[in-house]
Amino acid sequence: MRRIDFYKLSREKQERFLASTKGSAPPASIVHRAGDGGRTVRFAVASGVAAIALVILYLVRFGVLGASLAVHPPYFILIDAALAFVVPFAALRAIGSWRAAKLLPYKPGVYVFPMCLVDARDKTLRIFAMTDIASIGKATPGGSLRLSFRGGRSFSFAGGDSHNAEMLNRGIDNSQEQVKHALATSDDTELTTLDPFYDAKKGWTSPIGPKEPMIDRAPAWRRFDWAIALGMAVAFGPMIWFVHNKSSDDAMLKKAIAESSPEAFQSYLSVGKRHTEDVAGTLLPRAELERAKGQQSVEAITAFITAHPQSAIDREAQDALREALLRELGKAKKGASLASLAVFEKKYPNHKLGAEIAGARHDLYTAAVARFRANAPSDDAQLLAFVQRLAKQLELKGTNVTVIFRREVSPALVQADKLMAGAPSNRAFGAKQVTKYFDPTADQPKEADVVAAFNKAMRTIFSPDLIDVKMGPDMDDAAQAAAAAKDPLVAVRYRFGWLGTAYTSQTFKRAFAGIHVGGEATFTLPDGGAPVRSRIEVPPARQLPVQYAALHDGLSAPPAEEANPEVGVYAATDLRALDHIATILENTFIKPAAK
Repeated sequence: MRRIDFYKLSREKQERFLASTKGSAPPASIVHRAGDGGRTVRFAVASGVAAIALVILYLVRFGVLGASLAVHPPYFILIDAALAFVVPFAALRAIGSWRAAKLLPYKPGVYVFPMCLVDARDKTLRIFAMTDIASIGKATPGGSLRLSFRGGRSFSFAGGDSHNAEMLNRGIDNSQEQVKHALATSDDTELTTLDPFYDAKKGWTSPIGPKEPMIDRAPAWRRFDWAIALGMAVAFGPMIWFVHNKSSDDAMLKKAIAESSPEAFQSYLSVGKRHTEDVAGTLLPRAELERAKGQQSVEAITAFITAHPQSAIDREAQDALREALLRELGKAKKGASLASLAVFEKKYPNHKLGAEIAGARHDLYTAAVARFRANAPSDDAQLLAFVQRLAKQLELKGTNVTVIFRREVSPALVQADKLMAGAPSNRAFGAKQVTKYFDPTADQPKEADVVAAFNKAMRTIFSPDLIDVKMGPDMDDAAQAAAAAKDPLVAVRYRFGWLGTAYTSQTFKRAFAGIHVGGEATFTLPDGGAPVRSRIEVPPARQLPVQYAALHDGLSAPPAEEANPEVGVYAATDLRALDHIATILENTFIKPAAK
């Protein structure tokens, strides 16, 4: 097979080939197939397919979080460049093929001459010698004639009806005989009539016709379509890759921000490139922090801070931790006790909420003062000031309040002894029928019940862990002063006396002294401020106290025994006095309950 540029042929051969294609001079074609063989369509389709492939490749998985093709790897530059080459190259070739039909001086097609088959579908003529035919597929009605050449190329031509098919087969057979004869005889004239490109010894062109070969009128770009396409591929291939990756990367980031979940940002980081620093350093930690905040727990935020030390949003994390701690502190404050605050501090030792916790503690004492105001026995400003000072003392120094008792016996009680001893019903019972039951030096365990009652009352003002009223030991004046300088002190001095009251019992057939108890309770604070004093005044019972039902636990007295009633009567008198003292202590700070 030979390739010949038509425009590089001599003017004589050009004219001969044109005349042969038109059938106006020998050799006329035996058969020909007009058209470019679908090249225009094929190139146009190739250009369109390449363009569609480029679009599909651009859009597939575009902006999809975590998709491997959301960001194209570098080798995609070659793919984009290849497609960017095919699109313009095939388009230019399609346009060129379409224009060729109008610009070529002959009609594009495949022509079969006795000596050769000429593929003249563009300006480059491809010439196949008929002597190189490998096989001939005879034409059949409705079928085709097929000429196959050595090297694998083959061409087919429509056979037409039976007459045309017969004529076509006969023309091929006759031409082969003519070629054999011409080659055998080397007849110059005969070879000229069989081959349009035969170099005849004698020219046949007109001596007055043009001598210069025809020129190619195709546009310049037609000759450099490959260079134009290559330039576009080099320019646009990398550009398409860059624009795709930038736009897809930005789209992924936009979706991740819209979703704002750790999973979304992690998906971005798995393939994203442009914003990895911002995502890894700020956006992902912030999303994880928001999820930790949503758990409403200090532990979750602490775990986040541990996992992201010194992150770009460390300030936000610390603020979130503080917010969570304040929320937990709010829950602890609802417990309204130092214990609940202590539990908070133990659970979160690094809370950094010293001021807030101190404020919460102070609020407990402020609330205690408020409760006192609501339940105060009077509007006494001095009493209010004392309670406020007490609250401050408890807040600063601790919960301890000490109660001490000083039990005394009035000399008047000796007169009661004399009266009882002189009574006819009592003469048999000795000289000390009263004083022996009120020994000021004897242990008084029931005073502890007074302290317990006062402690219980004070805890209705101050919550249980704000105050702890305890009974102190017997003290002299010096020890009492030392104790008062250390802790809040309640000094209770009470004296058993007799003002002449006596009871006569028919049941017990004897007389009993009616005991009067007087004294004072003094409340002092270490700050040296003014004390509060409450007068103790317990007159004798209206009736003989043969038993006593106390208002406070532990201070009730059982019925007196008939065989030895003095023990029971004076024990009831003693417990009745302590019960009243407990009430007096309570009513110093709490108004009495309505009767």
